[in-house]
Amino acid sequence: MPSQARRVQLTVYDQELDAVLDKVAKLQAIPKTKVIMNILIEMKPVLVDLVEALEMVKSKKDPTSLLMNMTSRLLGSLSQEVSTYNKFRDSSLTPDVQVSDTDKEVTEDQLDIFPDVKDIHHAND
Repeated sequence: MPSQARRVQLTVYDQELDAVLDKVAKLQAIPKTKVIMNILIEMKPVLVDLVEALEMVKSKKDPTSLLMNMTSRLLGSLSQEVSTYNKFRDSSLTPDVQVSDTDKEVTEDQLDIFPDVKDIHHAND
């Protein structure tokens, strides 16, 4: 049975963007078309809001509140993504401490990977 999905012809005229899409596809071991579809699926809520905002403008209504809500949602999503990334990064940067044959004590300075970076909980200290 043929696919019910609608096909769209796409030309990526920006060479830098095309190269980035190629790299992402290669690193994720998926086709470039899937990378593009994943991006579009992630952007769907934004596009839905954009349609509503453009319709409001076309009917001469003020879209400010809709655009502010859209921006707030995007920033909230970004904040959540950054938080998730930081948790992943922190867990993957935890050093594996191995005690040597001489049983030397490991100092706190030896475990500090980024000594000049403040702890997130003490960023305002």
